[in-house]
Amino acid sequence: MEFMETMKHIPRLVVLELTRRCNLRCVHCRASADRNGLCDELDTEEWFRLLRDIASFSKPIIILSGGEPLLREDVFDIITYGKKIGLTMTLSTCGVTLTEQAVAKLKESGIGRVSVSIDGKDAVTHDFIRQQKGVYDAALGAIELLKKYGVGFQINTTVTKYNFKYLDDILKSAIDLGAVSFHPFFLVPVGRARDLKDFQLSASEYEWSLKRLYELTSGAPIHCRPICAPHYFRIYSDAEGALKDNPSGRTSLDAMTAGCLGGKSFAFVSSSGKVQICGFLEVECGDLKQDDFPKIWRDSAVFNNLRNFSKYKGKCNVCEYVGLCGGCRARAYEATGDYLEEEPECTYQPLKARC
Repeated sequence: MEFMETMKHIPRLVVLELTRRCNLRCVHCRASADRNGLCDELDTEEWFRLLRDIASFSKPIIILSGGEPLLREDVFDIITYGKKIGLTMTLSTCGVTLTEQAVAKLKESGIGRVSVSIDGKDAVTHDFIRQQKGVYDAALGAIELLKKYGVGFQINTTVTKYNFKYLDDILKSAIDLGAVSFHPFFLVPVGRARDLKDFQLSASEYEWSLKRLYELTSGAPIHCRPICAPHYFRIYSDAEGALKDNPSGRTSLDAMTAGCLGGKSFAFVSSSGKVQICGFLEVECGDLKQDDFPKIWRDSAVFNNLRNFSKYKGKCNVCEYVGLCGGCRARAYEATGDYLEEEPECTYQPLKARC
């Protein structure tokens, strides 16, 4: 679309929450997913239309998520269609539904990568978080199937107070298993996690974990990109200076870009067609049943607020790293009711705030 050609911000990553149905009931689930899901999910043609709209002005990586996306019978058709129109299609799964037949179909459909969740160094922690015995072993079995069919995979880990001291072990497991990337997701207190105060890291534990991840992965044979952890890019930049002059980074499955990308190069679409800056911030930016995606991306007041760093509040407003980090807008919203407020779990004091 011509009106998008001169826009500074284009989507480079878009998450599609295909369903809120899931065969697990994980204690930290941001979607509070269960076996029933919601009754107003977009149908196949609506997902196709969205993919066409996205491809009309950008070629982002598409992440099919849930719930458990493999519970939708049309998931392979959606992957095939997205691939056909030039999009990089990836899928996020808990691993339990990755049968040999499913992996073979993913390969045939042209999937670019599959992420599998591993939330502990062993079955004890993982199965507790996932609230079902045997799911750790099922995830490992799924990984072996992905390797058998030559499908690249990454390990996703939700980092909490119960496992942050085992990041070394989880990273080693990811390397030993042959993962191409390790993406630790730092818990955001939404969905079921709102009731898990004892799961949440303190600000100092959060900072320690990010610094430890940098130490562990610097020079490691695997890529690591912490998610929902914008402070990491301050830490990374201070150590390497690689992002200061180009925070928009490069586009790839393992892009080291910047912190909170919501509204700037990232968007989330719920199973019912609501557009958000991410899955952890349920502030509606638009509705695909009323407007098309390019119009929402261009005109959403929320997206445009997030693109204007002068509107950020508190210490984020004066922080010299605001363009690189941005703070977690979802944590700010959960803590204050205002997504533009300062990140509540940040220990860093901006230079201007010290005066």
